[in-house]
Amino acid sequence: MFNRILKVLEARNAGVDVGYAAWLWVGALGLNKLIASALQAFIYWLEFVGLNIPIRSQLSAVVFRKTLLKKDVKGSQKVEEGEQEEGEDGDDDDLKNLKQGKINLLAIDASRIAELAAYSNIFAESLFGIVMYIYYALF
Repeated sequence: MFNRILKVLEARNAGVDVGYAAWLWVGALGLNKLIASALQAFIYWLEFVGLNIPIRSQLSAVVFRKTLLKKDVKGSQKVEEGEQEEGEDGDDDDLKNLKQGKINLLAIDASRIAELAAYSNIFAESLFGIVMYIYYALF
C-alpha cells in the first residue's frame, strides 16, 4: 500500500491529475491496520481463553488429584513417646521438600506449560510476518 501511495504522490508531482486517489489509498491503509489490529486482539483473546485457561486448570486438577491420592507415608508414621530417632529432623526436612515440590508443580509449572502452549504460535506468526514484509519490500 505504501508503494501505491508513493506512486500516486509522484504522479501528482509530475503534473498528472490524480484526484482523490491518494486519499483513497491512505484510507485503505488505515482500514487495513484497523482490521489487522482487531484480528490480532481476537487471536490473543482466543489463545488465552481457548488454550491457556483450560490447560492450566486441567494440569492443576491432575496434579492436585494425584497429590490427594498419594499416601503421605513419612507423615503418618507415629513415634512412641520414649523413642526419638536421630534422623527425625532429616525426615521432616524431606517431607517439607516433597510438599514444596508438589506446590511448585501445581502453582508454577502448570501455568508455565499452559502459557507455552497458548503462545507458541507466535513463532510461526512472526516468521510468516517477516516473509510477507520481505516479499512486499522487494516487489
